[in-house]
Amino acid sequence: MDKKVSIVTPVYNCKRYLPSCMKSLISQTYSNLEIILIDDGSSDGSSELCDRYGEEYAQIKVFHQKNGGPGIARNTGLNAVTGEYLTYVDADDYVAENYVETLVRILQKYSADIAEVGLACLYPLKNEFENSDGKIICFEGHETLLRDYFSANPQIRNCTAGRMYDMKRFQNIRFSEKSIAEDSEYSLRMLAQCERLVKYHKCLYGCRAYQQTLTRQSINHRAFDIVEVSWRDILFATEVGIEPEDWEHVFKSFSRVCYGLMEKTAIEKKETELKKEFSGMLDIYQKMKVLAIQYNVKMDTKVEKDLEDIEHWSAEYRKRNKRAIMIKKIKGCISSVSGWIKTQMLYEYNFRKGKI
Repeated sequence: MDKKVSIVTPVYNCKRYLPSCMKSLISQTYSNLEIILIDDGSSDGSSELCDRYGEEYAQIKVFHQKNGGPGIARNTGLNAVTGEYLTYVDADDYVAENYVETLVRILQKYSADIAEVGLACLYPLKNEFENSDGKIICFEGHETLLRDYFSANPQIRNCTAGRMYDMKRFQNIRFSEKSIAEDSEYSLRMLAQCERLVKYHKCLYGCRAYQQTLTRQSINHRAFDIVEVSWRDILFATEVGIEPEDWEHVFKSFSRVCYGLMEKTAIEKKETELKKEFSGMLDIYQKMKVLAIQYNVKMDTKVEKDLEDIEHWSAEYRKRNKRAIMIKKIKGCISSVSGWIKTQMLYEYNFRKGKI
C-alpha cells in the first residue's frame, strides 16, 4: 500500500485564494493523503470555507484556533499529522496535480530524507508554471547541506515550500512561534538532521508573490524578531562547526539585517518610539557580551565602547539634525562588533577542530 502523505495548510484571511489551493490539493494524482487545514483565527469567511471542505471530503481535517501566527498554526498541524511523509502548502498557493506523487517517488527512488521541487512565482498576470530542465541534484550529508545554507550562493532554499519530508527522521522538530522568518529557522533545523536531500528541477509548486509579507511589510515590533532569528542562526553555526571561509557570509547577512531594520526604523518611526522598537537589537549585543564570558575571551576595548554607543544612541538620534551622523555611527558600531564576534567564533571553531 502507498505510504500516507500529510499536507499541512495554515489558513489566515485568504478566502480569495483558498478555493484554487484546495482544488489543486483535492485533485492530486496520489490518493493516500490527508489534508490538515489550520484556521488561524480568520475573519474574512475563510473559517467557514474550511469547515465546508471538511464536511465534503473525508481526507480533510479542520482545526480552528485563535490567531497566533504561521509558526503556531503549523505546529498545530504537525501535532495532528498521521502520515509517514509530510509537505506544507500555503493556503494562497497551489500545486501541480502530480506534486505529491512526484515528491513521494523521489523520496523512495533515492532513499532521501527530503525531496524538493522547483517553485514558480505566480504574479497577478502570470499564473502558469515556468519551464524547467528536470535535472536531479543529490546532496549527501548534513554537513554539506549546512555549508550550502550558510554559503554566499546557496543552491538549497531556506523555506518549506515545495518540499516533502520523510517523518521518521524529523518527528521532534517544531516551528518557532516568532512571526518572522520561522520558516527559514525550521528549515535550518531540518537540514541539520538530514543525510540526503534530492532536488528536482521541475516547477510543481505555485507561490503567489505579494508586495506585503511579514518580512517585507512596514516596521513594527514583530520585525525585530528577525534579528534574534539571525542571531540564533549564528549560534547554530557555531554548534555545527561550519567552515571558516563561510563565516564572512554569515556575519554579512547578520549585519545586513541590522542595517535594514535600522534604516527602516529611522524612516518610518517617530523618534520617541525608536528606543523601544530597537530593544531587540540591543538585546543581541548584550548576548555577545555573554558569549565573551562563555568563551573566556576578554572584550576588546573598542568593541566595549561600540556596545555602549549602541545602547545609548537614542538620545542623540532624537535630534533630527544628527540623524545622518548617527546612522553612520551605528553602522560602524555594528560592523566593529560583528568583526569581533566573528574572530571569536573562528577561534572557537579552530579550537574544537584541534587546530590551535
